[in-house]
Amino acid sequence: MDEIQVRNIIQQELERKFASLFKGDRFVFEKLIQIMDGRNIQLGLGTGTKIGTATNQKLGFFNVMPVVQQADIVALTDSLAGGSAGDIIETAIAGNDVLDSNFKRILGRINLLRTVLRNLGPMA
Repeated sequence: MDEIQVRNIIQQELERKFASLFKGDRFVFEKLIQIMDGRNIQLGLGTGTKIGTATNQKLGFFNVMPVVQQADIVALTDSLAGGSAGDIIETAIAGNDVLDSNFKRILGRINLLRTVLRNLGPMA
């Protein structure tokens, strides 16, 4: 095999590699991606960008174990707005037991939010 044949083989292989890398509709990385200090990720202004395109894809921040999308935390509503038995009770004159119950429900929701943030990693 002479030098020209070797060059042709190398050129063909490089063209094949670059064609698959740059002509596809996506990049597939099999290694870690490292972004140097001071570099940014710039996104488009049109339709937006998603990180994770399905609820069972896992994501983690700040070296925590990646998790799937966290479950919804049921919203609290007051009982005058057609809420259910587990909701905040709104009353003109509330006794201590009603106030304690309301605060327990609010505290429960706050703790659920805390758990979600800790699971994803933005909160230690």
